[in-house]
Amino acid sequence: MTSGLTDDVGPVLPDIIEGHALRYGARDALVCGDQRMSWTDFAAAINRIAHGLARRGAGRGTKVALVVHNAIPSLCAMLGVIRAGACPVPTNLLLTDTQIVSQIQDCEASIVIVAHPMRDRMDGIRSRLPHIAADAWIGLDFSAPGWIALGEIVVQGEGYAPPVRLHGADDFIISYSSGTTGAPKGVLHSHRSRYQKGNTLAHEMRVGERSRGLVATPIYSNGTFIIILPILVCGGTLVIMESFSPGAFLSLTECERITHSFLVPSQIIGLVECEELGACDLSTLRCVVSAGSTLRQVTKQAMLERITPNLFELYGATEGFATMIRPEELACKPGTVGGATIGHRLLVIGPDDAILPPGELGEVVAHGPMMMTGYFNKPEETRAVLWYDEDGRSFIRSGDIGRLDEHGFLTIVDRKKDMIISGGFNLFPVDIEQIIASHEAVQDVSVIGIPHPKWGETPFALVIPNPHATVTMDELTIWANDRLARHQRIAGVQFRVSFPRNALGKVLKHELRSQFSAD
Repeated sequence: MTSGLTDDVGPVLPDIIEGHALRYGARDALVCGDQRMSWTDFAAAINRIAHGLARRGAGRGTKVALVVHNAIPSLCAMLGVIRAGACPVPTNLLLTDTQIVSQIQDCEASIVIVAHPMRDRMDGIRSRLPHIAADAWIGLDFSAPGWIALGEIVVQGEGYAPPVRLHGADDFIISYSSGTTGAPKGVLHSHRSRYQKGNTLAHEMRVGERSRGLVATPIYSNGTFIIILPILVCGGTLVIMESFSPGAFLSLTECERITHSFLVPSQIIGLVECEELGACDLSTLRCVVSAGSTLRQVTKQAMLERITPNLFELYGATEGFATMIRPEELACKPGTVGGATIGHRLLVIGPDDAILPPGELGEVVAHGPMMMTGYFNKPEETRAVLWYDEDGRSFIRSGDIGRLDEHGFLTIVDRKKDMIISGGFNLFPVDIEQIIASHEAVQDVSVIGIPHPKWGETPFALVIPNPHATVTMDELTIWANDRLARHQRIAGVQFRVSFPRNALGKVLKHELRSQFSAD
């Protein structure tokens, strides 16, 4: 005799939003510019879109490419796709046309929803996507020849939930990895894993129903879900920035009484240098999460002193795990990225895949409830990224080199693929970058390995100088080598105007190495 329970018991985000609509009603769910949308209207909009898309064939197994910007209709469309039982695939707007075509083909999208700012660009590449039916090109917020306006396929009276039963194991979203070490892969997450992410981060970030989260990064980026999911799970309010600027962030934080936000280090640098900083009341901020890349100590200190002491740092991967270091831990665990978030386990393994004791360097692997279903249509790549413990539990290989201390706090040394082997020594670019970044003339720095006839590889520094810097490349090389260990010394410095980055500001070092080789 069975208990009657099934393995799909558990919350899914569309049902949670329905509950918030009943409980909170007219309270703001979304704010963007002059637009405000209540929880009641948000839930109804999602349902209307789901009904309309279902009539166009969207349902379980359907992939819907979203080429959209930061706006309320964009988030409604994403959740509407999910509510219909289909799987949204947000498109990175920083990609080239060829990359966008490749991604839409790779995810097997059969419907494409496009926002007006991207219409002309997508018109230019539609002919390269013949598998998308003519009536499957949907304009999110516009009507034009050759396009089906989203408003034309929704019915005002269909604000009720469609008859689609969503299960925890169903596909929720495909987020393409940042591609920092190669070609991006479609990371498939289930409803269960995305709910777990929202619930876990809500606890870690101390989010509640009265929290007000400021969305300052692109909604097509997986990292932005760091702020979106916990707010939606708890029933707070999301304030969406159409585009980031330091002044606008400060102004919105004050006037909207923002309590939570997620920023990447390049945005934090802009904030601490912003002339308007001192004139804004930021006292409502209870949590600002920094993630995406390393927050250097000088920037961190300025953030703590000038913006808020409530700084949280997150380290994680699109594949589904995270660590968190809280404000009260920053002083006693400097240099670490914190411990595993609730329900997760971290280990460090050696070259032979054996578990290493605390203090020893190796590859970081992680297990927990936020893990991906797998790379979409890439079973071999999925198998390659997994490591199994003696009990058969699967762990995600992070590709990062780090060490755990006796309390489970993790220090990340560098990317495994970015490590430089010079004369038999393992050199980690981040150690060299920290030294060079301390020079007052350096705005940003990335160290890569270049071929050397004697040592195999040797470090080389690519530097973005401060606008008023007067130091020369040779002078900076000498200055750095006077402070670096003998085996860490750089072969030279080359000044750059910018670095290739992903949507969250992480430097794409494989592109830097390619550029340098071409130079």
